[in-house]
Amino acid sequence: MGTSLQCDLIFDFKNELYGGVDSEKVRVWQIPAYPNLTHQALVDHAKSWGVIDFLTSYEQELVGRYYLEEDRNRKLISQIALRVILSEYLMVDPKELEFGKSEFGKPFIDLKNRLQFNLTHSYDYIYLAVGESIPLGIDLEYVSPTFEYEELLELVFQPDEIDQIQNSNNPLMTFFQYWTRKEAFLKAVGYGFSIHPQAVPVNIGLNVFGLTRDLGFKHWRSKTFEVVPDYILSIALASDSSFSLHFEEWDFFKEVPLILK
Repeated sequence: MGTSLQCDLIFDFKNELYGGVDSEKVRVWQIPAYPNLTHQALVDHAKSWGVIDFLTSYEQELVGRYYLEEDRNRKLISQIALRVILSEYLMVDPKELEFGKSEFGKPFIDLKNRLQFNLTHSYDYIYLAVGESIPLGIDLEYVSPTFEYEELLELVFQPDEIDQIQNSNNPLMTFFQYWTRKEAFLKAVGYGFSIHPQAVPVNIGLNVFGLTRDLGFKHWRSKTFEVVPDYILSIALASDSSFSLHFEEWDFFKEVPLILK
């Protein structure tokens, strides 16, 4: 038997009580990206509370490389939120966290640490998923009504997936449901798009497929839902049973002043 990926579509998502073993508990943080504010307003707020110093000089340089102001905003907020939230899990100073990247670009903290995390963003929102010990991936996409998805179908999807997208009641929404599942899985396994998306079937239910790479785990599971209107979110992780999700909110303008209290 090859690798399996069980794909579930959630129609009425509610926060779930944690159940099962620790490795199957996942907390997801919703973070406003404030794309319409001036970047200087965000920088001034970060400086006024001293949290800009949580970032390394390289991380601050990365923020400045983005041309569009909204992209700089998302990068700045996501980097600060990542350090603050993960430091609370690990009970260390945010400045002490040291990040690395795998061969294919997946960020991680010290490999001896069991904490797993993954970050995604689209337009107004940033989402951060944090788990205990097993690989996970998360992908968020804004369902833009003007997005021309048809030209991507044959590049990304298998024939039966294309049929299901085209014959669904809402092809655009279904496209993003399938797309986010693929990307969340590829982020979870840590190989990204070095594995072609067509090689990963994501129909609802159990999908079995063969890959030449060792993914470390044979069984994977994903959940897909409309987390806020017009935003599709998928989460994938290594598990052969259902996993619990719990959502929290973290706001750059509400939470940052609490950090130093």
